[in-house]
Amino acid sequence: DHPAKTNALQDENDFYDAIGKTSGIDEISLVTPMILAQNWVATHDDHFDPNTSTFTATETKHVDEGYEFVFTNLAMQTSIFAERNHVERNMRQYLVMNNFLSASATSFEKFATEVANIVQSFPGISGQAKVTTLHPEHVDPTKRAPVPVFVWTWNDHNGVE
Repeated sequence: DHPAKTNALQDENDFYDAIGKTSGIDEISLVTPMILAQNWVATHDDHFDPNTSTFTATETKHVDEGYEFVFTNLAMQTSIFAERNHVERNMRQYLVMNNFLSASATSFEKFATEVANIVQSFPGISGQAKVTTLHPEHVDPTKRAPVPVFVWTWNDHNGVE
């Protein structure tokens, strides 16, 4: 064998041996929370449209960071619609928040309700941005996604979905 090839193989074996010796790691997965959410939504959400839907993820854990994340996405999308001079009807934004209130569907729903209440006070977008949630512990079995997902659904000025 070529020495460089043997060293590379040994380095790879050393890498996996080191991982195996690390406590608390049972397995390694290349499936991220974003991929879990995308696959679940594509399979279970009848409103998902691969041509208009978007996904964004965050590692945020705290409520103030959660507000910043969802309102930053709201502002970004509102700006895009303003440039185009129209709202992409039924366009959905999936905000994957796997570390945010991940153990409490009720708290996540309360957060979403507060966001919706705040949005209703914004001139120009009231009635255009509908808020829903997907969560592993959601009461509605059709909304039990593998990770917490905050969903913006955009409508025209009539608010018709």
